[in-house]
Amino acid sequence: MKLTIVSGREVDEVLDSTDGVTGLINAIATAFRDYSSGKVRMPQRTVIHLDNDWWGVMPCGARNLGFSVKIVNVIESNKVRGLPTTQGIVVLMDDITGQPMAVIDGTALTAWRTAAATAVSIKYLARSTDNLAIIGAGLQARYHVLLLSRAFPIKRILIYSRTREKVVELAKLAQGRGIDAVATDSSHDAIRQADVVITATTSREPVIHGSWLHEACT
Repeated sequence: MKLTIVSGREVDEVLDSTDGVTGLINAIATAFRDYSSGKVRMPQRTVIHLDNDWWGVMPCGARNLGFSVKIVNVIESNKVRGLPTTQGIVVLMDDITGQPMAVIDGTALTAWRTAAATAVSIKYLARSTDNLAIIGAGLQARYHVLLLSRAFPIKRILIYSRTREKVVELAKLAQGRGIDAVATDSSHDAIRQADVVITATTSREPVIHGSWLHEACT
């Protein structure tokens, strides 16, 4: 038995390209279709709270596709430790023989998968992708910029976050991808100029209100 260990860096290297992003978006769209048709078995996740920390265990399987389990957490106190708020691993097994096949960094994989799910929605629903608003500037926002900058012709990204240093970092990333990046003073300011709005935050309080969205906004 050969067990492959895939690090977060390796996940990034495979997916951070035009071909990688296109393949991932198509795979996520197919996964949504397979789940809706009943081909994929995916029960509700099991959730455990350890004090204020959130832990989730998520099994999923389909014949000839494999069986996987993702273990993921949301630990808000990691912000002061300089660690990602959300981390995890994915274990992949052969659905026929039951043999373990791979252990994959779930932090990077989840971040790419979530950004790709956003891209599927944008692909089918957005009227324009010229101006993109991102509320939040942490790990998930970073991966949205990485993926969406390769998937769509974005001209400008409007960023709002309570942490100014992260806004600056995210703006530099967008600019490095050839996209104009603007830091806004509030989430309302970002949304009212946007064609597409993305909320990339673990906040338990509302960060936007529906009344802020204009007719052309997705």
